[in-house]
Amino acid sequence: MIKLFIASLRDIGEYPLDQIQSDKAIELNYMASPSNYPWLMIGLGAILTIICGIFFARNMQSRLIAWENDGTPPLPLSSLSTNISWTGAFIGITFFFGGILEILNFSPEKSLISSFLISFSSGIIMWALITDLMKQVQSGTIREIDKYL
Repeated sequence: MIKLFIASLRDIGEYPLDQIQSDKAIELNYMASPSNYPWLMIGLGAILTIICGIFFARNMQSRLIAWENDGTPPLPLSSLSTNISWTGAFIGITFFFGGILEILNFSPEKSLISSFLISFSSGIIMWALITDLMKQVQSGTIREIDKYL
C-alpha cells in the first residue's frame, strides 16, 4: 500500500497540476481497501460466521449435556465464550451481507450500515428465542416450533 502511494506521488510529480485529468487523478490516488474487494469480504464473512456458529453450537450442546448429566442449569446464556462466538457470527454476517450489497452497487458505507442493522436486529431476535428455548428446556415444558409461528 505504501509503495502504491509513493508511486502515485511520483507519477503526480510528472504532470503539472492543471494538466492532470480527473481519471488519472483518481487512478493515482487509488488505495486498496476492503471495500474494493467485496468477494474477499463475502469469503471472510462466511468463514467467520461458520467458525463462530460451530463454536456456539458446540457450546450449547455441551451446556445441554451438562444439564442432562449433572443437572447444571443451561441458563444464564451470557458467558464469555457464548458472547464471543455469538458476536463473531453476527460480525461475519455483517461482512457477508455488506459484500453482497457492494456487488449490487451499494456504496461501501451504506452496505455496511444496512448489513449491520440487519444482523443486529436478527441477532437480538434469535438471542431471545434461544433464551426462551433454554428456559423451556430447564423447566421441562418444550413447545413445538409451530407455537412460535
